[in-house]
Amino acid sequence: MSHPRVTPDNHRFWRDPELPFIEARSVQDGRRVCYDKHSHAHFSIGAITGGHSHYLNQRSWQSVGSGTLVLMNPEEVHACNPVSDQPWSYLMFYLDLDWLGCQQQDAGLGCEFRPFDMTASRDPLLYSLLGSLYHTLVDSSQDTLAKQVAQGTIPTRDLYQ
Repeated sequence: MSHPRVTPDNHRFWRDPELPFIEARSVQDGRRVCYDKHSHAHFSIGAITGGHSHYLNQRSWQSVGSGTLVLMNPEEVHACNPVSDQPWSYLMFYLDLDWLGCQQQDAGLGCEFRPFDMTASRDPLLYSLLGSLYHTLVDSSQDTLAKQVAQGTIPTRDLYQ
Protein backbone atom coordinates (compact mmCIF):
# COMPACT_ATOMS: atom_id res chain seq x y z
CA MET A 1 0.00 0.00 0.00
CA SER A 2 1.19 3.50 -0.76
CA HIS A 3 1.33 6.39 1.66
CA PRO A 4 1.21 9.97 0.46
CA ARG A 5 4.50 11.84 0.33
CA VAL A 6 4.38 15.36 1.77
CA THR A 7 6.95 17.94 0.69
CA PRO A 8 8.20 20.79 2.93
CA ASP A 9 5.94 23.34 1.20
CA ASN A 10 2.88 21.18 1.96
CA HIS A 11 2.40 19.45 -1.38
CA ARG A 12 1.12 15.94 -1.02
CA PHE A 13 1.74 13.34 -3.73
CA TRP A 14 -0.06 9.98 -3.83
CA ARG A 15 0.72 6.96 -5.98
CA ASP A 16 0.06 3.26 -5.44
CA PRO A 17 1.74 0.52 -7.52
CA GLU A 18 -1.49 -1.49 -7.29
CA LEU A 19 -3.35 1.37 -9.03
CA PRO A 20 -0.82 2.47 -11.67
CA PHE A 21 -3.42 4.28 -13.80
CA ILE A 22 -3.96 7.15 -11.36
CA GLU A 23 -1.79 9.60 -9.45
CA ALA A 24 -3.00 12.37 -7.18
CA ARG A 25 -1.56 15.58 -5.80
CA SER A 26 -2.74 18.07 -3.23
CA VAL A 27 -1.38 21.61 -2.87
CA GLN A 28 -2.40 23.58 0.21
CA ASP A 29 -0.80 26.90 -0.76
CA GLY A 30 -0.07 27.26 -4.46
CA ARG A 31 1.45 30.74 -4.36
CA ARG A 32 4.91 29.25 -4.84
CA VAL A 33 3.69 26.66 -7.35
CA CYS A 34 3.68 28.46 -10.69
CA TYR A 35 4.02 26.78 -14.03
CA ASP A 36 4.72 28.28 -17.40
CA LYS A 37 2.67 26.94 -20.30
CA HIS A 38 3.18 23.18 -20.58
CA SER A 39 1.41 19.95 -21.53
CA HIS A 40 1.30 16.30 -20.46
CA ALA A 41 0.96 13.00 -22.30
CA HIS A 42 -1.87 11.98 -19.95
CA PHE A 43 -5.29 13.38 -19.01
CA SER A 44 -5.42 15.64 -15.95
CA ILE A 45 -8.35 16.85 -13.90
CA GLY A 46 -8.10 19.22 -10.96
CA ALA A 47 -10.35 20.68 -8.30
CA ILE A 48 -9.71 24.20 -7.00
CA THR A 49 -10.29 23.87 -3.25
CA GLY A 50 -9.51 27.42 -2.14
CA GLY A 51 -8.70 30.85 -3.50
CA HIS A 52 -8.58 31.88 -7.16
CA SER A 53 -6.25 31.38 -10.07
CA HIS A 54 -5.84 32.21 -13.74
CA TYR A 55 -6.34 29.14 -15.92
CA LEU A 56 -5.14 28.85 -19.50
CA ASN A 57 -6.19 25.90 -21.63
CA GLN A 58 -5.01 26.12 -25.24
CA ARG A 59 -5.99 29.71 -26.10
CA SER A 60 -8.74 30.25 -23.52
CA TRP A 61 -8.04 32.16 -20.29
CA GLN A 62 -10.45 31.84 -17.37
CA SER A 63 -10.54 33.00 -13.79
CA VAL A 64 -11.29 29.95 -11.63
CA GLY A 65 -11.93 29.60 -7.93
CA SER A 66 -12.98 27.23 -5.21
CA GLY A 67 -15.55 24.75 -6.50
CA THR A 68 -14.21 24.72 -10.07
CA LEU A 69 -12.90 21.64 -11.88
CA VAL A 70 -10.26 22.12 -14.58
CA LEU A 71 -9.77 19.51 -17.31
CA MET A 72 -6.71 19.09 -19.50
CA ASN A 73 -6.65 16.64 -22.39
CA PRO A 74 -3.33 15.08 -23.36
CA GLU A 75 -0.92 17.44 -25.13
CA GLU A 76 -3.13 20.50 -24.52
CA VAL A 77 -1.05 23.50 -23.54
CA HIS A 78 -2.19 24.78 -20.17
CA ALA A 79 -1.17 26.77 -17.09
CA CYS A 80 -2.89 27.53 -13.80
CA ASN A 81 -1.35 30.12 -11.49
CA PRO A 82 -2.44 32.15 -8.46
CA VAL A 83 -4.06 35.55 -8.77
CA SER A 84 -1.82 38.36 -7.45
CA ASP A 85 0.14 36.14 -5.07
CA GLN A 86 -3.07 35.26 -3.20
CA PRO A 87 -3.36 31.88 -1.45
CA TRP A 88 -4.99 29.11 -3.45
CA SER A 89 -5.20 25.35 -3.11
CA TYR A 90 -6.11 22.46 -5.35
CA LEU A 91 -6.25 18.71 -5.94
CA MET A 92 -4.92 17.25 -9.19
CA PHE A 93 -5.36 13.80 -10.72
CA TYR A 94 -3.28 12.35 -13.54
CA LEU A 95 -4.97 9.50 -15.42
CA ASP A 96 -3.54 6.90 -17.77
CA LEU A 97 -5.12 7.21 -21.24
CA ASP A 98 -5.61 3.47 -21.82
CA TRP A 99 -7.39 3.10 -18.48
CA LEU A 100 -9.51 6.22 -19.07
CA GLY A 101 -10.39 5.00 -22.58
CA CYS A 102 -11.69 1.74 -21.05
CA GLN A 103 -13.79 3.75 -18.58
CA GLN A 104 -15.22 5.77 -21.45
CA GLN A 105 -15.95 2.58 -23.38
CA ASP A 106 -17.79 1.15 -20.35
CA ALA A 107 -19.86 4.37 -20.33
CA GLY A 108 -20.78 3.82 -24.01
CA LEU A 109 -18.54 6.56 -25.40
CA GLY A 110 -16.51 4.56 -27.93
CA CYS A 111 -13.62 2.13 -27.84
CA GLU A 112 -10.64 4.46 -27.25
CA PHE A 113 -9.88 7.64 -25.36
CA ARG A 114 -12.10 10.50 -26.46
CA PRO A 115 -10.89 14.02 -25.57
CA PHE A 116 -13.18 16.05 -23.36
CA ASP A 117 -14.82 19.13 -24.85
CA MET A 118 -15.03 21.21 -21.68
CA THR A 119 -11.99 22.77 -20.07
CA ALA A 120 -13.69 23.68 -16.77
CA SER A 121 -16.83 22.83 -14.82
CA ARG A 122 -18.64 24.20 -11.78
CA ASP A 123 -20.82 21.09 -11.36
CA PRO A 124 -21.10 20.66 -7.57
CA LEU A 125 -21.70 16.89 -7.74
CA LEU A 126 -18.61 16.23 -9.87
CA TYR A 127 -16.58 18.52 -7.60
CA SER A 128 -17.78 16.67 -4.50
CA LEU A 129 -17.10 13.25 -6.04
CA LEU A 130 -13.56 14.23 -7.02
CA GLY A 131 -12.86 15.45 -3.48
CA SER A 132 -14.23 12.22 -2.04
CA LEU A 133 -12.10 10.20 -4.42
CA TYR A 134 -8.97 12.04 -3.31
CA HIS A 135 -9.71 11.42 0.38
CA THR A 136 -10.35 7.72 -0.26
CA LEU A 137 -7.11 7.36 -2.22
CA VAL A 138 -4.91 8.93 0.46
CA ASP A 139 -6.67 7.16 3.35
CA SER A 140 -4.23 4.43 4.41
CA SER A 141 -7.04 2.53 6.14
CA GLN A 142 -8.76 1.92 2.76
CA ASP A 143 -7.78 -1.20 0.83
CA THR A 144 -7.09 -1.32 -2.90
CA LEU A 145 -10.59 -2.60 -3.72
CA ALA A 146 -12.23 0.34 -1.91
CA LYS A 147 -10.02 2.73 -3.87
CA GLN A 148 -10.91 1.06 -7.18
CA VAL A 149 -14.63 1.27 -6.35
CA ALA A 150 -14.26 4.95 -5.44
CA GLN A 151 -12.73 5.67 -8.85
CA GLY A 152 -15.82 4.20 -10.49
CA THR A 153 -18.04 6.80 -8.79
CA ILE A 154 -16.96 9.62 -11.11
CA PRO A 155 -19.58 9.76 -13.89
CA THR A 156 -17.32 10.05 -16.95
CA ARG A 157 -20.25 10.68 -19.30
CA ASP A 158 -21.19 13.83 -17.34
CA LEU A 159 -17.89 15.47 -18.26
CA TYR A 160 -19.09 15.72 -21.88
CA GLN A 161 -22.17 17.80 -21.06
